[in-house]
Amino acid sequence: MRLAQALAAVVVLVTASVTSTPGMAAAAEPSSLVEDFAYPGAAQILAEHGVKVVTGDGRIRFAPDCAASADLFEVWHLTEAGVGRKTCFSLSGPRGFLTLEIPRAYLVWGGAHRIVVTSTAEGRTTTTTVAPGAAEPLGTGGAVNTVLELRANGEPGTAPGEPGPFPFAVRVETAGRACAGALVAREWVATATSCFGGGTIGEGPPPRPSTVVVGRSDLDRLGGHERAVVKLVPRSDRDLTLAKLDRPVTEVVPVPLARLPLTTGQPIRGLGYGRSASDWTGRRLVDRALGVGAVAATTVNLNGDPLCKGDAGAPLLRAGELVGVAVASSQAGCVGEAGGEPAAVAARIDDLAGWVVRTVTTPSRLGAFYNYIGSSTGLWMFDDVTGTGGSRLAWSSGGANSWDWTRTKAVSGDFDADGRNEIVAFYDYGGGRTTVFFFDGVEGVTTPVKVWESPAGTWEWPRMNPVSGDFDGDGRDEIAVFYDYGSGNTAVWLFVGLDRTASARMVWNSGLGTWEWNRIKPVASDFDGDGRDEIAAFYDYSSGSTGLWIFDEVANAVTTRNPWRTASGMWEWGRTYPVAADFDGDGRAEIAAFYDYGNTSLAVWLFDDVGGTPAARMTWSANGWEAGRMKLAAGDFDADGRGDIAVLYNEGSSRTTLRAFTNVDGAVSVRTTWDSGIGTWEWARTLATA
Repeated sequence: MRLAQALAAVVVLVTASVTSTPGMAAAAEPSSLVEDFAYPGAAQILAEHGVKVVTGDGRIRFAPDCAASADLFEVWHLTEAGVGRKTCFSLSGPRGFLTLEIPRAYLVWGGAHRIVVTSTAEGRTTTTTVAPGAAEPLGTGGAVNTVLELRANGEPGTAPGEPGPFPFAVRVETAGRACAGALVAREWVATATSCFGGGTIGEGPPPRPSTVVVGRSDLDRLGGHERAVVKLVPRSDRDLTLAKLDRPVTEVVPVPLARLPLTTGQPIRGLGYGRSASDWTGRRLVDRALGVGAVAATTVNLNGDPLCKGDAGAPLLRAGELVGVAVASSQAGCVGEAGGEPAAVAARIDDLAGWVVRTVTTPSRLGAFYNYIGSSTGLWMFDDVTGTGGSRLAWSSGGANSWDWTRTKAVSGDFDADGRNEIVAFYDYGGGRTTVFFFDGVEGVTTPVKVWESPAGTWEWPRMNPVSGDFDGDGRDEIAVFYDYGSGNTAVWLFVGLDRTASARMVWNSGLGTWEWNRIKPVASDFDGDGRDEIAAFYDYSSGSTGLWIFDEVANAVTTRNPWRTASGMWEWGRTYPVAADFDGDGRAEIAAFYDYGNTSLAVWLFDDVGGTPAARMTWSANGWEAGRMKLAAGDFDADGRGDIAVLYNEGSSRTTLRAFTNVDGAVSVRTTWDSGIGTWEWARTLATA
């Protein structure tokens, strides 16, 4: 074997898999919690053994005693006297990396591992694979300085790991740096801006390719979801950024945002992949007990368990709600650091719920099917309901008799989990035959796709009343259809897979003589904040008595309850026009019910705590409004995190206006944002959905 001559310095980088634990270090001033993979205790190793370890992930470690274990691999090098000497390293787990400098290296023996060696000297790079049990020379000839990269790239465990109790926790990795974070929306993560590099980072793509792993508490196992980061939206006043993913994570419920401010002394928990007092592999999510110290305008001091490198961006939870992300600590108690009292600093999020929601929310759109003479129909979209309110044609059925609006029942929802709403239309072909069409891409030009059809004589379109919602919490909306079997027997059918080949199953049946289908007005939303939508249905008991029924667990074993009912003569069901949305931005939806007092007098009653004990309060009233001239839809049209209401109003003389209700939970604001003009838009030919 030919030795490399006059090798002056060798940097060895070995790559393997990592496991994580948190910890703390001992600096008087807080330092960054970004994992930079600096090898702890490197100065001591250099002084005692003459080996300069630089960076690593903790899986490959310098072994001072080559006889301590049989499971070592070796780097051979020449001493100053020209004598061959081996330096040994241990590998825990299937993968690992380590960079180091060794004088005059000339050989690598892989032991039980497969090692890929990349050596660079004087501008030349060579790659050598070392098989298990084999040794390979470094092919650098007489080069003076060689940099080695040794990679152990074994396969991770095949058994899927458990997501653990905090599936929204994420690992962020970018160009030799690692952090933690939290999924705050289906395609958005909150983390520390410093994770993505030093200096000023502006809005846009990350400076270097960056990835996140969601819902994998043990990074050495399979499972969870891997995504690329495509956009950063950083704060300028604190070390906090929102990172947009290349596609949504639909199987994980995002962490709820805190709405109340932090106060000193409150207990919180931190969730990170950082180092610990004895380990620095950073491969497992660790739950730490922390306490709130001094609270400043944009930051909060923390005490309690140590936070270490790798914990930058670690979500901080108070009673399950996100209040901040860790950014710096004293590092006291962390591996390779001095002792002392753990102390840390975090960027606050408890005061930024509105900013987060505005950043991650896609504005709702109002869709309106419009029926032209000759049974031709167009789908018009209103993209800016609360702003300019302009309309555009997204689809036209074509010539005469191509699509009859009067045979259409439509709902909106995010049926394919892409973060944008689509429209689904049930179409009546007569003879008990109903077809479901999926309208994708309504933000542009769309074409309906048939996704379901009932055999003739099996599904009577006039007997159905659909509402949409994410009833199973998977990020994709489903449709629940109240179906009338007659004789006071009503059932709920659940339609799933509406963006491809849909299927339907019955999830609830009232039984004979118990529920009159034509006495039900249903709405759907997440009324209890559990990440799954429920149905709320106003039921007409006649004699001016109305009840509000809640349908829980719509996708599973449906349960019903009746938490609100008026006495006779107190609430006319026929005068009630309900819509549902999160009107106050607290993460739980409310119901806004327009109530017709007659004589062009109208009011909005807001039902709070629908998921618990509903209570109604009037938030708006006006004269000059006729309930029979309204077509309603609710959504977050201005993307401020609070629901709004769109009203297409019949002004008469073939003139329709769009009126937007904002601040529905308080000082309601109403303004007209679109006017068709006289003789241009027949309100009676319009079907609205949002």
